[in-house]
Amino acid sequence: MYLSDREVAARHSVARPAVRRWAGGQDGFPEPVRIAAGTTRWRLSDLDAYERGRVAAARTAKPVRKRGGGK
Repeated sequence: MYLSDREVAARHSVARPAVRRWAGGQDGFPEPVRIAAGTTRWRLSDLDAYERGRVAAARTAKPVRKRGGGK
């Protein structure tokens, strides 16, 4: 199954230009597949794998401690 930039944006609750920026180099975000001249789509399986990887990374990340003793 393939998703358009509009569908990917809705899936991630962002604007369409953000999806294009991410595809241009955000840490592991999947590249779109060219279906025809002027038509690109993202594979749902690629997006699922990317999202699973992000969740796994978030679970293993160490918590950030705030500096200082303020309230």
